[in-house]
Amino acid sequence: MKEMEMLSKIVGAGKIVHTHASAVLITENYVYKIKKPVYFGFLDYRQAKQRRAYSILEKELNARYSEDIYMEVLKIIQKKDKYELAPAESSLPALEYVLKMRRIPDDEFLSSLIGGMGTEQMENIGFEVACRLSGAERSPEIVDDMGPYDLIAFNARENFSQLKEAAPELTDKRVLFAERVTEEFLNSNEKLFKERYTDGYIRDGHGDLRLEHIYIKGGKLGLIDCIEFNNRFRTNDVVSEAAFLSMELDYAGKIDLSDAFLRGFFRKFSDAGSLRLLNFYRCYRAMVRAKVAVFTFKGTEKNNPLYSAKQAEYQRMMDMAMIYAISMKNTPALTFCGMIATGKSVHSMTFAKQFPVKRVNTDEMRKKLTGLDAFDNAVVPVGEGIYTQDISLKVYSDLGAAAELNKNAGRITIADGTFIKKIYQEAFEKAAGIKPVYIVFNAPEAEIIKRLKVRESKASVTDGRLMHYGSLKDFEAELPDGFTVNSVGEISDNVKEILAYLMEYSCSTLH
Repeated sequence: MKEMEMLSKIVGAGKIVHTHASAVLITENYVYKIKKPVYFGFLDYRQAKQRRAYSILEKELNARYSEDIYMEVLKIIQKKDKYELAPAESSLPALEYVLKMRRIPDDEFLSSLIGGMGTEQMENIGFEVACRLSGAERSPEIVDDMGPYDLIAFNARENFSQLKEAAPELTDKRVLFAERVTEEFLNSNEKLFKERYTDGYIRDGHGDLRLEHIYIKGGKLGLIDCIEFNNRFRTNDVVSEAAFLSMELDYAGKIDLSDAFLRGFFRKFSDAGSLRLLNFYRCYRAMVRAKVAVFTFKGTEKNNPLYSAKQAEYQRMMDMAMIYAISMKNTPALTFCGMIATGKSVHSMTFAKQFPVKRVNTDEMRKKLTGLDAFDNAVVPVGEGIYTQDISLKVYSDLGAAAELNKNAGRITIADGTFIKKIYQEAFEKAAGIKPVYIVFNAPEAEIIKRLKVRESKASVTDGRLMHYGSLKDFEAELPDGFTVNSVGEISDNVKEILAYLMEYSCSTLH
């Protein structure tokens, strides 16, 4: 981009970062942003006067949430064979317009801070963000122009239409499932969406509340880089803003921080409607990120590392959108259950690592409940020691209680345990307040015995051993009915089968 070369000659060398819509030059003390002459339907920077106007608007809008960061809008001019910066108001011809900002140190952004942040601090951030948004102005001019429901429906549907147009080859089951569930949710919740506007939840907010757009300086929180290029993306339900940051934390693998942020946010907005809309907006926001990732890699050379990075981002965002869509109408609890050594734990850990869900495990909970460390050896005959029926009932009840907490926060639970007695299933269901989706794992007996022999020589959280297998087989007939997984296959293939079943199951509950 030749304008960045001009800028570098004027202000000195620095790090250049490209997005789909802008190029940024980062120097020691300042950041210079140039908008690219691009058009994406929802964004139009093709004309110089548009880039100038949007640069000025960006400065004004971000002043609401940041202090002394956005400095001035300048223009690149040429005097003979030399490039210079001049005020945007100057009458000299502009080669390009530049937004100048003070540089915020990298370690002050939330994207850097989350590595050492606890849930209490994140909960406070959630509450502070909610307070900021509660003070934002309504935007009746844009909402009234389209209608409050029409605005939300248009934005949601546009994600799918633009994604399918830009990359029809990527229109897989996840895209079609998320689109179907989104459409059903829109159609069945029109009254709720309209009430959100009349009740004052639709505000002229931020529109792009990402980890790298929140900073903490001197203990004070600030927000930068709000959307200026399209009013309808900045005019949001407040819970849509929170859903975006929650989704960002999920993407970063910080599920506990994501839930803590929402706990803080819901201290301010504790109404039932906000929680009901959470997964709708998390799905919507993941689809926005997926779409933008496609726009970026479609405009990037294949040998550029950004190309493969954005392709991977697209795939991850679609996985997350799918999980949020599964939870959009009702948040389910899943049990990964079955006989010992049938592979349920390795699958539950893989699932929890790949998707934004919470995993709870009977072995870990049992050890904690009885005051043992996770890897303490508590191997005893079936029904003795910490494996009495009373203790087991308490474990499954606590497992269900954890699932209920997660359900009430819009989060899927993966409950990992044998569930080998009906009374354990009933204890879980009673505490969870919901009948879970049972995913039942099995394996050939020879494979189970082989795995148990390997387990004898390894430190393990589970105390299930070969000596227990014969006794537990007597209870196998009490295993719940559910979707069956033969764990001998590849874990990745089994996970795909489980996801296909969950999408099918979710669709069966839509009407």
